[in-house]
Amino acid sequence: MLCSIQWTLYWEAKVSFTVQLDTGSTDLWVAAPNATLQLTNSTSLNISATYGTGTVSGFIQFAELQIGQYTVPSQVFINVDQADSGQRQFLSDGVDGIMGMAFLDDTASSIFDAIDQAWGSGSTSLANSVPVNIFAQNSSAPDFFDINLSRDIDLDGNTLGLFAISEHIPGFENVTQTPKLYRQNPDRWAIAMDSLQVNGQAFTFNKSSLSTIPAGKVGAVLDTGASLPQLPGPAIDFIYGSIPGALSDGDIGWIVPCYGTTNLTLTFGGQAIPIHPLDLTYIDFFVDPTSGMNITICRNAYNALSLGPNFTGFDLLLGDSFLRNVYASFDFGDAGTTNNSFIQLLPTTDPSAAWTEFVLARAETLAGLPPIADPPVLELLIEYETNSTSSDNSTSTGDAGDPTDSLSGAIQNDDTTNSTPSSNYQTTDSNAVNLLDKYGPVVVGLLAGNILISLLLLIVGLVACTRGWMRKGARSAPSYVPVRLKEAAMAEDMDYRSSTSYNRP
Repeated sequence: MLCSIQWTLYWEAKVSFTVQLDTGSTDLWVAAPNATLQLTNSTSLNISATYGTGTVSGFIQFAELQIGQYTVPSQVFINVDQADSGQRQFLSDGVDGIMGMAFLDDTASSIFDAIDQAWGSGSTSLANSVPVNIFAQNSSAPDFFDINLSRDIDLDGNTLGLFAISEHIPGFENVTQTPKLYRQNPDRWAIAMDSLQVNGQAFTFNKSSLSTIPAGKVGAVLDTGASLPQLPGPAIDFIYGSIPGALSDGDIGWIVPCYGTTNLTLTFGGQAIPIHPLDLTYIDFFVDPTSGMNITICRNAYNALSLGPNFTGFDLLLGDSFLRNVYASFDFGDAGTTNNSFIQLLPTTDPSAAWTEFVLARAETLAGLPPIADPPVLELLIEYETNSTSSDNSTSTGDAGDPTDSLSGAIQNDDTTNSTPSSNYQTTDSNAVNLLDKYGPVVVGLLAGNILISLLLLIVGLVACTRGWMRKGARSAPSYVPVRLKEAAMAEDMDYRSSTSYNRP
């Protein structure tokens, strides 16, 4: 999600930057190679910040920050002057930086850690993040912010994103009546998830890696900086194995019929949150090895999670493909506490209308794309990807170790528990055609002016901040690279899919 912010230049015009709002990190950084900033303070501390897509580095500096109706006289930030290839790609997509909305300590914040080490704990207030400084300006205002990522059904129009500070957006006030989901990790917006159900059948997770999570539940991080959710590999198989015609291509993931879907529901605090079918798959392209022509395929949007065996920060990560299904309120709670922060989620997907919306929107998109791959071509694609993965594994110089020792976090070890659930949705292509016959005139109308666009990530082109949230903006470039949690990027790369003790469908 993007939000336009402004740094005030005392002797020049204001310079506006577009940054990603990231609930998975804490620091603010901006890459402004062509801008002259009037700094309020500067340091000789040159630091790096690491994300799943790469690393940026620069000096810790201070400048006046304006965001909506709020002004921070001297906000600390990293003035980035170096970025590796992954972050250069991020910056090339029209984004100038990241504004972290998570918690402040030496684990989550590179700025906090550097200032603490350089000048001691008495100076760490200088490292205050943007939300901390904004909430400090008005002690009577509640310390929360709200985010709502909408979905653009017709794909070539504008999309609306909502962001508010210390107030609920009109129409979503009922979020205050939803369960309070208290933070389970001192550094991140991690909450307890009750269950994952596919067509009414629950997936059984192992015991959570977080000691604070009650038995039978798992720890989920809500991260606006990640486009695609990441779950243990067996849970991914449980979801996509329920879709008729879906094919597993080994460790890569699943290839799914483009009109195929399933009924996925996540439950938090006893409240069920249905997931829209549009958020379960995305469109991809491949070259037919027999004809050399481009073909269209659809892949799993929920991906397998890779973490080290000793990682204890969370069990799964829910990015934008989940967050588009809720209005989310992030409340910091009382200052100085470690467990008083909470999230409230208001479901926004209507399951009774979602499948029809999915078929119409998918038909609109596919109409302007190369033909969908036939089953024989899919078999060749899977064989190619499987052989490619096997080749990569065979040339690895790392020590894989005993695969039974790689298990960690929320994976069910019982071979008999998680059989593939039967599908309640009629999701074959023939049924989709029947629905299209019913709504054909509507689809034809939608096809006018259709453009080629990737569904990898909903990214809001212009998001108005605080009271200006009603503005609309153009859809951004679809090549945006997601940002992951720093801990996940630094953890050992141990794929849950390497487990041999789990019965896959």
